[in-house]
Amino acid sequence: MLRSALCHPSRSQSLDAKASPLGNLARQADTVQNRSRPILRVGANSAHYEGPLLGVGRHACGVTCIVEATDGVTVTLKRTRQRGRVVIPAGVVHEVTGPPGASVTFSYVEPDAHETIDRRVRRCVGALRSDPSLTTASLARTVELSESRLRHLVLEHLGVPLVRVRWWLQMRLVAKALSRRFTLTEAAHEAGFSDAAHFTRTFRRMFGFAPSTLLGAGVVLVVD
Repeated sequence: MLRSALCHPSRSQSLDAKASPLGNLARQADTVQNRSRPILRVGANSAHYEGPLLGVGRHACGVTCIVEATDGVTVTLKRTRQRGRVVIPAGVVHEVTGPPGASVTFSYVEPDAHETIDRRVRRCVGALRSDPSLTTASLARTVELSESRLRHLVLEHLGVPLVRVRWWLQMRLVAKALSRRFTLTEAAHEAGFSDAAHFTRTFRRMFGFAPSTLLGAGVVLVVD
């Protein structure tokens, strides 16, 4: 497991200070600070965000997202406003709003986690997971389908075009690269984006805000 605090807390306190009443107060303040910082966990088969709402505008993710909309947070989905536990299917445009500092959790369901998807779609996702740079033509040959038939099957079973599945898997690679202390530009190139601007545009379309907003909030990134 790789754990990376992309915005580092201060480590300047001495051992004597930590042993004093003042040091105890400092440790308590650090605990409160860490609790208020967002945590993004990226596992082998899952991704989960917990922390403050970061101004999520209208967007459509490439995978199913489960939002815990509490603490005054509201999900606007298909012209209805919902709270509580809201399941947002892949590719459905939505917006998440709430008061400043409101807490929220997002849990993302991997595209090949659904047991009922076509085996060829599952193989396609598996191939992209190994190498998101694979072309549609190469993927079609892998699963022995025409490109048009593959695109149709992916859209039918996953609810989004193949390109959005690719974007999601590239986002996972960016997270892994950032956990290894890559810069944002280096991580974007590592995941197959042409440059940081390309990555930022795609990230905003997928999540409703810029990646710099997440990094600026001091996200703690945990990658399994």
